[in-house]
Amino acid sequence: MPTCRKFFPGLGRNIGSLLLRYLDAGVTAAAQTLADRRQFLLDDTQWQAFQEALDRPVQNKPSLKKLLRQPGMLD
Repeated sequence: MPTCRKFFPGLGRNIGSLLLRYLDAGVTAAAQTLADRRQFLLDDTQWQAFQEALDRPVQNKPSLKKLLRQPGMLD
């Protein structure tokens, strides 16, 4: 299986910091894009579905909990 170092040879940086830099840039771009949107238009059906989703009780998701407890590639 290829490793990240194979794709970033000779950069002289820690792979984790490189990946975090690009992740941070993506999050920043997404935040700026969403900040420009002041209205989210929904028709009556979409609004009702949105309200129902907000009112739904929280669901236990054991598979997601297990996944989030596993070490990530930066750990």
